[in-house]
Amino acid sequence: MSGALTVVGGSGGIEAMTEDLDLAARLLDRLCDEVEAALRDGLPSSSWIGPWYQFAPFGAEVTGECRRVLAPSAAGSTAVARCRELRDALATAASQYEHADDATAADVLGLAVAAGPGVLAAGRSLLGGLVHLAGTSDLPGALQEVATGDPALVDAAMLGSGALPLDVLVAGMYPDGSPALTDTGVDPYSCAPRSVTDVIAALAARDAASDTGGAIDVMLITGPDGTRRAIVDIPGTKTWTPAESRDVTSLATNARSLVGRPTTYAAGVLLALRRAGVRADEPVLLAGHSQGGMVAVEVAARARQSGEFNVTHVVTAGSPVARTVGALSDAVDVLALENSTDVVPHLDAAANPDRRNITTVTFRAGDATIRGDHALDPSYEDGARLVDASTARSLRDFRDSASGFLSGGSAVTHTYLVGRRP
Repeated sequence: MSGALTVVGGSGGIEAMTEDLDLAARLLDRLCDEVEAALRDGLPSSSWIGPWYQFAPFGAEVTGECRRVLAPSAAGSTAVARCRELRDALATAASQYEHADDATAADVLGLAVAAGPGVLAAGRSLLGGLVHLAGTSDLPGALQEVATGDPALVDAAMLGSGALPLDVLVAGMYPDGSPALTDTGVDPYSCAPRSVTDVIAALAARDAASDTGGAIDVMLITGPDGTRRAIVDIPGTKTWTPAESRDVTSLATNARSLVGRPTTYAAGVLLALRRAGVRADEPVLLAGHSQGGMVAVEVAARARQSGEFNVTHVVTAGSPVARTVGALSDAVDVLALENSTDVVPHLDAAANPDRRNITTVTFRAGDATIRGDHALDPSYEDGARLVDASTARSLRDFRDSASGFLSGGSAVTHTYLVGRRP
Protein backbone atom coordinates (compact mmCIF):
# COMPACT_ATOMS: atom_id res chain seq x y z
CA MET A 1 0.00 0.00 0.00
CA SER A 2 1.30 3.46 -0.86
CA GLY A 3 -1.01 6.37 -0.08
CA ALA A 4 -4.31 5.80 -1.89
CA LEU A 5 -2.76 3.08 -4.05
CA THR A 6 -2.32 -0.63 -3.67
CA VAL A 7 0.76 -1.79 -5.59
CA VAL A 8 1.38 -5.45 -6.41
CA GLY A 9 4.37 -6.82 -8.32
CA GLY A 10 7.16 -4.92 -10.00
CA SER A 11 10.59 -4.46 -8.47
CA GLY A 12 9.05 -4.15 -5.00
CA GLY A 13 6.92 -7.27 -5.34
CA ILE A 14 7.54 -10.85 -4.33
CA GLU A 15 9.37 -13.13 -6.71
CA ALA A 16 10.31 -16.69 -5.85
CA MET A 17 12.24 -19.09 -8.06
CA THR A 18 10.97 -22.39 -6.72
CA GLU A 19 13.64 -24.31 -8.64
CA ASP A 20 16.34 -22.35 -6.79
CA LEU A 21 14.68 -22.98 -3.44
CA ASP A 22 14.50 -26.70 -4.19
CA LEU A 23 18.14 -26.75 -5.25
CA ALA A 24 19.22 -24.92 -2.11
CA ALA A 25 17.30 -27.42 0.04
CA ARG A 26 18.96 -30.37 -1.71
CA LEU A 27 22.42 -28.83 -1.35
CA LEU A 28 21.83 -28.20 2.33
CA ASP A 29 20.72 -31.81 2.74
CA ARG A 30 23.95 -32.98 1.12
CA LEU A 31 25.95 -30.61 3.28
CA CYS A 32 24.31 -32.02 6.41
CA ASP A 33 25.19 -35.58 5.32
CA GLU A 34 28.80 -34.55 4.68
CA VAL A 35 29.15 -32.83 8.04
CA GLU A 36 27.53 -35.72 9.91
CA ALA A 37 29.95 -38.12 8.22
CA ALA A 38 32.85 -35.91 9.23
CA LEU A 39 31.62 -35.71 12.81
CA ARG A 40 31.16 -39.47 12.94
CA ASP A 41 34.54 -40.33 11.41
CA GLY A 42 36.47 -37.54 13.06
CA LEU A 43 37.71 -36.08 9.76
CA PRO A 44 36.24 -34.32 6.74
CA SER A 45 35.32 -36.40 3.72
CA SER A 46 37.58 -36.40 0.67
CA SER A 47 35.13 -34.18 -1.23
CA TRP A 48 35.78 -31.47 1.34
CA ILE A 49 39.54 -31.65 1.86
CA GLY A 50 40.86 -33.24 -1.31
CA PRO A 51 41.19 -30.07 -3.39
CA TRP A 52 43.23 -28.29 -0.72
CA TYR A 53 46.26 -30.61 -1.10
CA GLN A 54 47.18 -29.00 -4.40
CA PHE A 55 47.67 -25.64 -2.71
CA ALA A 56 51.06 -26.43 -1.16
CA PRO A 57 52.40 -25.36 1.24
CA PHE A 58 49.02 -24.30 2.67
CA GLY A 59 47.11 -27.51 1.99
CA ALA A 60 48.22 -29.25 5.17
CA GLU A 61 47.26 -26.29 7.33
CA VAL A 62 43.80 -26.05 5.72
CA THR A 63 43.22 -29.78 6.14
CA GLY A 64 44.30 -29.63 9.75
CA GLU A 65 41.91 -26.76 10.42
CA CYS A 66 39.06 -28.70 8.80
CA ARG A 67 39.83 -31.70 11.04
CA ARG A 68 39.83 -29.49 14.14
CA VAL A 69 36.55 -27.71 13.30
CA LEU A 70 34.75 -30.90 12.34
CA ALA A 71 35.92 -32.93 15.30
CA PRO A 72 32.98 -34.62 17.10
CA SER A 73 31.39 -32.09 19.41
CA ALA A 74 28.01 -30.93 20.68
CA ALA A 75 28.48 -27.69 18.74
CA GLY A 76 28.87 -29.64 15.51
CA SER A 77 25.71 -31.61 16.14
CA THR A 78 23.80 -28.42 16.89
CA ALA A 79 25.04 -26.88 13.65
CA VAL A 80 23.82 -29.89 11.69
CA ALA A 81 20.41 -29.71 13.36
CA ARG A 82 20.06 -26.02 12.51
CA CYS A 83 21.17 -26.74 8.96
CA ARG A 84 18.48 -29.37 8.60
CA GLU A 85 15.88 -26.93 9.96
CA LEU A 86 16.90 -24.44 7.29
CA ARG A 87 16.66 -27.18 4.65
CA ASP A 88 13.13 -28.03 5.80
CA ALA A 89 12.12 -24.36 5.75
CA LEU A 90 13.40 -23.92 2.18
CA ALA A 91 11.63 -27.06 1.01
CA THR A 92 8.38 -25.90 2.64
CA ALA A 93 8.67 -22.43 1.10
CA ALA A 94 9.23 -23.92 -2.35
CA SER A 95 6.20 -26.14 -1.94
CA GLN A 96 4.02 -23.23 -0.81
CA TYR A 97 5.10 -21.03 -3.70
CA GLU A 98 4.46 -23.84 -6.16
CA HIS A 99 1.03 -24.36 -4.64
CA ALA A 100 0.29 -20.64 -5.01
CA ASP A 101 1.37 -20.71 -8.65
CA ASP A 102 -0.76 -23.80 -9.29
CA ALA A 103 -3.77 -22.09 -7.74
CA THR A 104 -3.28 -19.05 -9.95
CA ALA A 105 -2.96 -21.16 -13.07
CA ALA A 106 -5.80 -23.55 -12.16
CA ASP A 107 -8.35 -24.46 -14.76
CA VAL A 108 -11.17 -21.91 -14.90
CA LEU A 109 -13.79 -24.60 -14.39
CA GLY A 110 -12.14 -25.70 -11.17
CA LEU A 111 -11.96 -22.12 -9.91
CA ALA A 112 -15.75 -21.91 -9.96
CA VAL A 113 -15.79 -23.99 -6.78
CA ALA A 114 -13.84 -21.27 -4.96
CA ALA A 115 -16.21 -18.50 -6.04
CA GLY A 116 -18.67 -19.12 -3.19
CA PRO A 117 -16.74 -17.39 -0.36
CA GLY A 118 -16.31 -14.32 -2.54
CA VAL A 119 -20.05 -14.09 -3.07
CA LEU A 120 -20.70 -14.44 0.66
CA ALA A 121 -18.13 -11.76 1.45
CA ALA A 122 -19.97 -9.37 -0.85
CA GLY A 123 -23.09 -9.31 1.32
CA ARG A 124 -22.83 -5.59 2.04
CA SER A 125 -22.75 -4.78 -1.67
CA LEU A 126 -25.72 -7.05 -2.36
CA LEU A 127 -27.65 -5.55 0.53
CA GLY A 128 -27.00 -2.05 -0.79
CA GLY A 129 -28.38 -3.04 -4.18
CA LEU A 130 -31.50 -4.55 -2.61
CA VAL A 131 -32.10 -1.42 -0.56
CA HIS A 132 -31.74 0.69 -3.71
CA LEU A 133 -34.16 -1.55 -5.58
CA ALA A 134 -36.73 -1.49 -2.78
CA GLY A 135 -36.60 2.27 -2.54
CA THR A 136 -36.65 3.13 -6.24
CA SER A 137 -37.77 0.04 -8.20
CA ASP A 138 -34.80 0.85 -10.42
CA LEU A 139 -33.38 -2.58 -11.33
CA PRO A 140 -30.55 -1.29 -13.59
CA GLY A 141 -29.52 1.16 -10.89
CA ALA A 142 -29.58 -1.57 -8.25
CA LEU A 143 -27.42 -3.87 -10.36
CA GLN A 144 -25.01 -1.02 -11.01
CA GLU A 145 -24.73 -0.32 -7.29
CA VAL A 146 -23.96 -3.96 -6.58
CA ALA A 147 -21.36 -4.16 -9.36
CA THR A 148 -19.51 -0.98 -8.48
CA GLY A 149 -19.84 -1.64 -4.74
CA ASP A 150 -17.95 -4.91 -5.08
CA PRO A 151 -16.60 -5.59 -8.59
CA ALA A 152 -15.09 -8.85 -7.31
CA LEU A 153 -18.62 -10.23 -7.65
CA VAL A 154 -17.93 -10.21 -11.37
CA ASP A 155 -15.20 -12.81 -10.77
CA ALA A 156 -17.74 -15.14 -9.21
CA ALA A 157 -20.32 -14.36 -11.88
CA MET A 158 -17.91 -15.08 -14.72
CA LEU A 159 -16.97 -18.42 -13.21
CA GLY A 160 -20.18 -19.48 -11.52
CA SER A 161 -22.36 -18.67 -14.53
CA GLY A 162 -20.00 -20.51 -16.87
CA ALA A 163 -19.42 -17.35 -18.95
CA LEU A 164 -15.62 -17.54 -18.84
CA PRO A 165 -15.36 -21.29 -19.44
CA LEU A 166 -17.79 -20.85 -22.35
CA ASP A 167 -15.60 -18.06 -23.73
CA VAL A 168 -12.59 -20.37 -23.58
CA LEU A 169 -14.47 -22.89 -25.71
CA VAL A 170 -16.05 -20.57 -28.29
CA ALA A 171 -13.46 -17.78 -28.65
CA GLY A 172 -11.84 -19.56 -31.55
CA MET A 173 -15.17 -19.71 -33.36
CA TYR A 174 -15.53 -15.92 -33.55
CA PRO A 175 -14.68 -14.54 -37.01
CA ASP A 176 -11.34 -12.75 -37.03
CA GLY A 177 -10.38 -11.99 -40.63
CA SER A 178 -7.37 -9.87 -41.58
CA PRO A 179 -6.54 -6.19 -40.94
CA ALA A 180 -7.25 -3.30 -43.28
CA LEU A 181 -5.27 -0.16 -42.34
CA THR A 182 -6.25 3.33 -43.42
CA ASP A 183 -3.88 6.26 -42.92
CA THR A 184 -5.95 9.15 -41.50
CA GLY A 185 -3.20 11.76 -41.39
CA VAL A 186 -0.98 13.52 -38.86
CA ASP A 187 -2.31 14.90 -35.59
CA PRO A 188 -1.26 18.57 -35.43
CA TYR A 189 -1.61 18.69 -31.65
CA SER A 190 1.14 16.21 -30.82
CA CYS A 191 2.84 16.74 -27.49
CA ALA A 192 5.46 14.38 -26.07
CA PRO A 193 4.45 13.12 -22.60
CA ARG A 194 6.28 13.91 -19.39
CA SER A 195 4.37 11.63 -17.02
CA VAL A 196 2.17 8.56 -16.81
CA THR A 197 -0.76 10.99 -16.52
CA ASP A 198 0.18 12.47 -19.90
CA VAL A 199 0.23 8.96 -21.42
CA ILE A 200 -3.28 8.21 -20.15
CA ALA A 201 -4.53 11.66 -21.17
CA ALA A 202 -3.24 11.15 -24.73
CA LEU A 203 -4.94 7.74 -24.83
CA ALA A 204 -8.17 9.37 -23.63
CA ALA A 205 -7.89 12.03 -26.32
CA ARG A 206 -7.46 9.39 -29.03
CA ASP A 207 -10.43 7.46 -27.66
CA ALA A 208 -12.63 10.58 -27.62
CA ALA A 209 -11.54 11.75 -31.07
CA SER A 210 -13.54 9.11 -32.92
CA ASP A 211 -16.77 7.19 -32.49
CA THR A 212 -15.39 4.66 -34.94
CA GLY A 213 -13.68 1.60 -33.56
CA GLY A 214 -10.08 0.95 -34.54
CA ALA A 215 -8.87 4.57 -34.46
CA ILE A 216 -5.28 4.38 -33.15
CA ASP A 217 -2.13 6.46 -33.36
CA VAL A 218 1.64 6.05 -33.40
CA MET A 219 3.52 8.95 -31.80
CA LEU A 220 7.17 9.21 -32.82
CA ILE A 221 9.17 11.03 -30.15
CA THR A 222 12.70 12.31 -30.48
CA GLY A 223 13.83 12.79 -26.90
CA PRO A 224 16.47 15.09 -25.42
CA ASP A 225 18.95 12.20 -25.70
CA GLY A 226 18.46 12.08 -29.48
CA THR A 227 16.84 8.63 -29.41
CA ARG A 228 13.63 8.12 -31.33
CA ARG A 229 10.88 6.20 -29.54
CA ALA A 230 7.27 5.33 -30.33
CA ILE A 231 4.12 5.39 -28.22
CA VAL A 232 1.02 3.67 -29.58
CA ASP A 233 -2.47 4.55 -28.29
CA ILE A 234 -4.97 1.66 -28.50
CA PRO A 235 -8.56 2.52 -27.41
CA GLY A 236 -11.14 -0.06 -26.37
CA THR A 237 -14.49 -1.41 -27.50
CA LYS A 238 -16.76 0.74 -29.67
CA THR A 239 -19.11 -1.85 -31.15
CA TRP A 240 -21.14 -3.97 -28.74
CA THR A 241 -22.44 -6.60 -31.10
CA PRO A 242 -21.46 -10.27 -30.94
CA ALA A 243 -22.21 -10.60 -34.67
CA GLU A 244 -19.59 -10.48 -37.40
CA SER A 245 -18.36 -6.91 -37.85
CA ARG A 246 -15.72 -4.96 -39.77
CA ASP A 247 -15.05 -3.09 -36.52
CA VAL A 248 -12.00 -4.68 -34.87
CA THR A 249 -13.12 -3.38 -31.46
CA SER A 250 -16.26 -5.53 -31.44
CA LEU A 251 -17.08 -8.19 -28.86
CA ALA A 252 -15.38 -10.79 -31.05
CA THR A 253 -12.02 -9.21 -30.24
CA ASN A 254 -12.89 -9.10 -26.54
CA ALA A 255 -13.68 -12.82 -26.53
CA ARG A 256 -10.48 -13.75 -28.34
CA SER A 257 -8.21 -11.37 -26.39
CA LEU A 258 -9.51 -12.46 -23.02
CA VAL A 259 -8.24 -16.00 -23.52
CA GLY A 260 -5.12 -15.20 -25.57
CA ARG A 261 -6.34 -15.87 -29.11
CA PRO A 262 -4.72 -13.84 -31.95
CA THR A 263 -6.77 -10.85 -33.11
CA THR A 264 -7.09 -8.72 -36.22
CA TYR A 265 -6.86 -5.63 -34.01
CA ALA A 266 -3.35 -6.59 -32.87
CA ALA A 267 -2.32 -7.42 -36.44
CA GLY A 268 -3.52 -3.95 -37.45
CA VAL A 269 -1.45 -2.27 -34.74
CA LEU A 270 1.66 -4.10 -35.96
CA LEU A 271 0.83 -2.96 -39.49
CA ALA A 272 0.55 0.63 -38.24
CA LEU A 273 4.00 0.41 -36.64
CA ARG A 274 5.40 -0.69 -39.99
CA ARG A 275 3.55 2.05 -41.84
CA ALA A 276 4.84 4.70 -39.41
CA GLY A 277 8.41 3.56 -40.10
CA VAL A 278 9.26 2.33 -36.61
CA ARG A 279 12.59 0.51 -36.70
CA ALA A 280 13.51 -2.69 -34.89
CA ASP A 281 15.98 -0.90 -32.58
CA GLU A 282 13.60 1.87 -31.48
CA PRO A 283 11.90 1.43 -28.08
CA VAL A 284 8.11 1.18 -28.18
CA LEU A 285 5.53 1.81 -25.45
CA LEU A 286 1.99 0.50 -25.98
CA ALA A 287 -0.87 2.16 -24.07
CA GLY A 288 -4.30 0.54 -24.12
CA HIS A 289 -7.67 1.05 -22.45
CA SER A 290 -9.97 -1.86 -21.66
CA GLN A 291 -9.94 -4.10 -24.75
CA GLY A 292 -7.05 -1.97 -26.02
CA GLY A 293 -4.93 -3.08 -23.08
CA MET A 294 -5.55 -6.73 -23.91
CA VAL A 295 -4.56 -6.01 -27.50
CA ALA A 296 -1.44 -4.16 -26.31
CA VAL A 297 -0.32 -7.27 -24.43
CA GLU A 298 -0.86 -9.37 -27.56
CA VAL A 299 1.05 -6.89 -29.74
CA ALA A 300 3.95 -6.85 -27.26
CA ALA A 301 4.11 -10.65 -27.22
CA ARG A 302 4.02 -10.94 -31.01
CA ALA A 303 6.56 -8.15 -31.53
CA ARG A 304 9.03 -9.60 -29.04
CA GLN A 305 8.64 -13.08 -30.48
CA SER A 306 9.28 -11.95 -34.05
CA GLY A 307 11.93 -9.37 -33.13
CA GLU A 308 10.37 -6.93 -35.57
CA PHE A 309 9.73 -4.24 -32.94
CA ASN A 310 11.39 -3.47 -29.62
CA VAL A 311 8.37 -3.21 -27.31
CA THR A 312 9.82 -2.35 -23.91
CA HIS A 313 6.77 -1.03 -22.02
CA VAL A 314 3.03 -1.60 -21.83
CA VAL A 315 0.55 0.55 -19.89
CA THR A 316 -3.00 -0.77 -19.50
CA ALA A 317 -6.03 0.98 -18.00
CA GLY A 318 -9.04 -1.03 -16.90
CA SER A 319 -7.98 -4.13 -18.83
CA PRO A 320 -8.55 -7.79 -17.89
CA VAL A 321 -5.09 -9.09 -18.76
CA ALA A 322 -4.41 -11.60 -15.97
CA ARG A 323 -4.68 -14.64 -18.22
CA THR A 324 -2.30 -13.33 -20.89
CA VAL A 325 0.18 -10.85 -19.41
CA GLY A 326 2.16 -13.53 -17.57
CA ALA A 327 3.37 -14.95 -20.89
CA LEU A 328 5.16 -11.71 -21.80
CA SER A 329 8.95 -11.60 -21.95
CA ASP A 330 10.67 -10.26 -18.83
CA ALA A 331 12.11 -7.59 -21.12
CA VAL A 332 8.68 -5.91 -21.26
CA ASP A 333 7.77 -3.75 -18.24
CA VAL A 334 4.01 -3.65 -17.67
CA LEU A 335 2.05 -1.11 -15.63
CA ALA A 336 -1.57 -2.20 -15.16
CA LEU A 337 -3.94 0.44 -13.75
CA GLU A 338 -7.14 -0.90 -12.17
CA ASN A 339 -9.87 1.19 -10.58
CA SER A 340 -11.17 -0.82 -7.61
CA THR A 341 -14.78 0.01 -8.52
CA ASP A 342 -14.36 -0.81 -12.23
CA VAL A 343 -15.96 -4.14 -13.15
CA VAL A 344 -14.07 -4.61 -16.43
CA PRO A 345 -10.67 -5.70 -15.00
CA HIS A 346 -12.57 -8.52 -13.26
CA LEU A 347 -13.92 -10.05 -16.46
CA ASP A 348 -11.03 -12.52 -16.55
CA ALA A 349 -11.86 -13.70 -13.01
CA ALA A 350 -8.18 -13.72 -12.01
CA ALA A 351 -5.54 -11.51 -10.41
CA ASN A 352 -2.55 -10.25 -12.37
CA PRO A 353 0.64 -12.20 -11.59
CA ASP A 354 3.06 -10.74 -9.05
CA ARG A 355 6.23 -10.51 -11.14
CA ARG A 356 9.19 -8.19 -11.35
CA ASN A 357 8.17 -6.89 -14.78
CA ILE A 358 4.42 -6.65 -14.03
CA THR A 359 3.23 -3.90 -11.68
CA THR A 360 -0.48 -3.73 -10.90
CA VAL A 361 -1.84 -0.55 -9.30
CA THR A 362 -5.29 -0.48 -7.72
CA PHE A 363 -6.93 2.81 -6.69
CA ARG A 364 -10.44 4.15 -6.12
CA ALA A 365 -11.92 6.79 -8.43
CA GLY A 366 -15.01 7.59 -10.47
CA ASP A 367 -18.68 8.36 -9.86
CA ALA A 368 -19.97 4.90 -8.81
CA THR A 369 -21.42 4.18 -12.24
CA ILE A 370 -20.20 1.35 -14.44
CA ARG A 371 -19.44 3.72 -17.31
CA GLY A 372 -17.88 6.44 -15.17
CA ASP A 373 -15.67 4.12 -13.14
CA HIS A 374 -14.33 2.57 -16.35
CA ALA A 375 -13.74 5.89 -18.13
CA LEU A 376 -10.26 7.16 -18.91
CA ASP A 377 -11.38 10.72 -18.17
CA PRO A 378 -11.47 11.27 -15.26
CA SER A 379 -11.17 7.90 -13.46
CA TYR A 380 -7.96 6.50 -14.94
CA GLU A 381 -6.38 9.92 -15.34
CA ASP A 382 -6.94 10.39 -11.60
CA GLY A 383 -5.29 7.03 -10.98
CA ALA A 384 -2.35 7.96 -13.17
CA ARG A 385 -1.81 11.12 -11.12
CA LEU A 386 -1.54 8.98 -8.01
CA VAL A 387 1.01 6.80 -9.81
CA ASP A 388 3.11 9.83 -10.73
CA ALA A 389 3.03 11.09 -7.14
CA SER A 390 3.71 7.73 -5.50
CA THR A 391 7.00 6.86 -3.83
CA ALA A 392 6.35 3.09 -3.94
CA ARG A 393 9.49 1.35 -5.11
CA SER A 394 7.80 -0.55 -7.95
CA LEU A 395 6.31 2.67 -9.34
CA ARG A 396 9.53 4.66 -8.97
CA ASP A 397 11.41 1.97 -10.85
CA PHE A 398 8.77 1.73 -13.57
CA ARG A 399 8.87 5.50 -14.10
CA ASP A 400 12.67 5.37 -14.22
CA SER A 401 12.66 2.55 -16.76
CA ALA A 402 10.14 4.45 -18.90
CA SER A 403 11.87 7.81 -18.49
CA GLY A 404 12.92 7.90 -22.13
CA PHE A 405 9.24 8.05 -23.08
CA LEU A 406 8.45 10.62 -20.38
CA SER A 407 11.14 13.23 -20.96
CA GLY A 408 9.40 15.42 -23.51
CA GLY A 409 11.07 16.28 -26.81
CA SER A 410 9.63 16.69 -30.30
CA ALA A 411 6.72 14.54 -31.42
CA VAL A 412 4.90 13.63 -34.63
CA THR A 413 1.72 11.56 -34.35
CA HIS A 414 0.47 9.44 -37.23
CA THR A 415 -3.18 8.40 -36.99
CA TYR A 416 -4.73 5.26 -38.47
CA LEU A 417 -7.98 3.38 -38.66
CA VAL A 418 -7.76 -0.39 -38.26
CA GLY A 419 -10.56 -2.33 -39.90
CA ARG A 420 -11.33 -5.98 -40.52
CA ARG A 421 -11.51 -7.78 -43.85
CA PRO A 422 -13.73 -10.86 -43.55
